[in-house]
Amino acid sequence: MSSLLDLIDPDRDVSRFTSYQQNLAIRLQLAINKQGLPEGFSKTGVHIRREKLSGMVYVSNKEEQMCMLNNDKLEMYYRCPKCKNEGFKNTIRHSSRCDFIVGVGLEG
Repeated sequence: MSSLLDLIDPDRDVSRFTSYQQNLAIRLQLAINKQGLPEGFSKTGVHIRREKLSGMVYVSNKEEQMCMLNNDKLEMYYRCPKCKNEGFKNTIRHSSRCDFIVGVGLEG
């Protein structure tokens, strides 16, 4: 049964995910159960959601932090506040004009 938040935000309603996205959601849930959430990831309002256009499936929370599977390991996923590029801490690529220091103050 869908919650009111799922009706407001359909990207949280797993019944609307494609079968591929549902499989990713299952893998995420299994990783959460086995590994727990990454260090620093707030446990407030945790839910699995999807990016409809890209097909990305990830874990989010009330603080809008993100984590995803990276080689079967659940890791924080970051968005640079300056250039808006995204990636894992060790793989994020900034635009050529971005002078933001990787690993310091990244938004999760």
